[in-house]
Amino acid sequence: TTNFDISILNLETDEMQTISEHQNIISDMVWNGSRLISGDVDGRVVIWEAGEISTFNNNEPVLSVAATGDRVAIGDSQGSITLWDISISPPEVIDQLDAHEDNVLTLDFNFDGTRLISGGRDNTLTLWDMNTLTQIGESWTGHTNQVIAVTFSPDGQFVASGSQDNSILIWDVASGQAVGTPLTGHIGFVTDLAYSPDGSVLVSSSNDSTLLMWDTAVFRQLGLPLRRHSNVVFSVDYSADGKWIVSGGINGDIVLWNGSLSDWTLTACNFANRPLSATEQQEFFAGDFPSSNICPLDL
Repeated sequence: TTNFDISILNLETDEMQTISEHQNIISDMVWNGSRLISGDVDGRVVIWEAGEISTFNNNEPVLSVAATGDRVAIGDSQGSITLWDISISPPEVIDQLDAHEDNVLTLDFNFDGTRLISGGRDNTLTLWDMNTLTQIGESWTGHTNQVIAVTFSPDGQFVASGSQDNSILIWDVASGQAVGTPLTGHIGFVTDLAYSPDGSVLVSSSNDSTLLMWDTAVFRQLGLPLRRHSNVVFSVDYSADGKWIVSGGINGDIVLWNGSLSDWTLTACNFANRPLSATEQQEFFAGDFPSSNICPLDL
């Protein structure tokens, strides 16, 4: 039989807990404080919190999930977003938003839950006011293929979107316009995105089996692709303290990466065993280094 379990590992105790409530493909999951919320193609939504599990059923198959406080947003194959209040038992529908002309593939709330961004198979993004439950402005267009991943920057001023056109766009939330040039580096479609807690770095995963790190101040790739997966990388995220990046692959591999740029810098300096040139510093590390060297003086 096919296994649709979710495993939760406590990194401090090495204890593992298994969630076995899903009976079909798990399409998306999201942490919401101490809760883990997941949805599957049967429409079942599972909430795990401190070892306790509850479930409810969405009217349509779940393709994407986002959560803030006691509000859960579910994207489906009909182009709709259903908002649920999970403070009530059983949860109740708040409203349903007509969001896209096709599958709602990805969702994210901003830091205070006042905005929701959605990305769809129709190649567009839509921004929603969660106070009035209405769309803000026109849909955002710029990608030439379906939008697979969206994420707000920590301060809520920007949205990053990744697409099957292999590119990443950075959007100004206030204007609804893309800023800078598309971030291109992956040779396969972008599957997931995550900002560092301070917003200075964006990390992307792809079906080309790699992760890429991006300097968000100057819209530039940092260093070389991160290669440890042997197949499609489906998901990526930062730890809350920014010390770690975790990525998950289609073959079940989970890779933990050092998320500290200062540690990466020191590793590069030690590997080179010499001060790095200005060109090397500009190419591989965040920031502007017109006259200083980032390597220790004794190299």
